[in-house]
Amino acid sequence: MKSLPALVLLLAVAVIQALGIYRYSNDSITMWGQVFFPILFALAAAYIGFKNPVRGTFTPIHYALAGIGAVLLVLTGLGVYTDMYWFYPTQLIYYIALGLLVVSLALTIASVPQSTGADAPARTPRRNKKKVPQGTRLVAVAKPTQSSQGAHNTTEAPRS
Repeated sequence: MKSLPALVLLLAVAVIQALGIYRYSNDSITMWGQVFFPILFALAAAYIGFKNPVRGTFTPIHYALAGIGAVLLVLTGLGVYTDMYWFYPTQLIYYIALGLLVVSLALTIASVPQSTGADAPARTPRRNKKKVPQGTRLVAVAKPTQSSQGAHNTTEAPRS
């Protein structure tokens, strides 16, 4: 899976930026949303990537995304450790990382192999299907005869 390094780098950048933005905004609902969606997109892309066979489609783009993720992580680290407020915390780097995660997910979905017409079963339209009589699960049981039912009640008089 070629997109895993890009996913990890971009996820780290997005989560670190979201936690830094929370320090200044103190809005916990926004912070959880900013942490949840990058994790959701990264896990979805990783799941789809591991579930499907390895293909060489979009490999250079995944390498470019990993490089951009590494640059964004270095810029975030510079902002954290040297107090450069242009790089940390900033909404711009967060949304760049989130957008690149979405692009990585879209490329992973696009690289899933499509089924061909030979793999799919032949379909016939519903109106052209022949009606096949359906059997029932009823079991035939012999009805009791009139003589066996009435034999017991013929000698007795009705009770009052």
